[in-house]
Amino acid sequence: MMKNNQINRRAFLKATAVVAGSAPFISRLSWAQGSPMQKVQHAAIGAGGKGSSDIRQICSHEKVKLVAAADVDSGPLNALKGKHPGVLLFRDWREMLTELGNRIDTVSVSTPDHTHGIAAMSAMNLGKHVYCQKPLVQTVLECRQMLECAKRNKVIVQMGTQGASSFYDRISVQLIQDEVVGKIEEAWVFSHKAWGDEKPRPDRSDPVPDNLEWDHWLGVAEDRPYIGDKYYHRTNWRRRQDFGTGTLGDMGCHIFNPLYKGLKLTVPTSLRSETRVPNKHNWAFNEKIEYWFPKTPHSRGGIKVTWV
Repeated sequence: MMKNNQINRRAFLKATAVVAGSAPFISRLSWAQGSPMQKVQHAAIGAGGKGSSDIRQICSHEKVKLVAAADVDSGPLNALKGKHPGVLLFRDWREMLTELGNRIDTVSVSTPDHTHGIAAMSAMNLGKHVYCQKPLVQTVLECRQMLECAKRNKVIVQMGTQGASSFYDRISVQLIQDEVVGKIEEAWVFSHKAWGDEKPRPDRSDPVPDNLEWDHWLGVAEDRPYIGDKYYHRTNWRRRQDFGTGTLGDMGCHIFNPLYKGLKLTVPTSLRSETRVPNKHNWAFNEKIEYWFPKTPHSRGGIKVTWV
């Protein structure tokens, strides 16, 4: 069963504001939690790419049942039918939350970065616990709003950084805290990825595929014509400033994690970027950022961390 709601851009923004700002009128003790034998009723926002693997992993637990999923692309949605009999499918995640708010317990958000904040907070305002893919949001302000929203609604929010529980992350933290190499003075953080694009946005408009709701995909971002050849969907949106966060946003939360935990870093006192200025629409290559942090129990003094 697939719900399809044709909606224009102005209506999208208006409806999103209503959902995101609504009070948590749904009790956290939903019908799905009435019995200890009942399964957790899960709904997914985003069913393709990382959304597909998130659904597979979350719903592999015997006490979790996928009851609904929403995606702007009908392809990944249709793929769920055989794997999850009876699942309700939606093209608009707001419609899913509105219609099934009293039937779900948890929500996963596995969309391009620019939708994380609005989708996750909309679910939290309905009293739902949320699993949100990394990076948590696009901006520091959004991150602070997410924190306040979670506190206000007394819900649990987990960001998808599976590497944090890996052996190599945990052993790195242990080696730093055991001071195997002594007190740390300087650290370098590397990534092999390069989510950049120095080319300007193509000056063209391509037909929107029948399987894609382009207005819904844009969401809160500025309106623009659809460009094919995987320029945005499904492959290269991380390279585009309105939708992704470049290499730093994609990989920083993974690679900085053992360093932050091991050294017990807090907030940097200053930073300097030597990255080439990106063009108007895309992220630049060769990101290099230097951070300075206050002294920690495992550093000799203030510590410099360089991202390249």
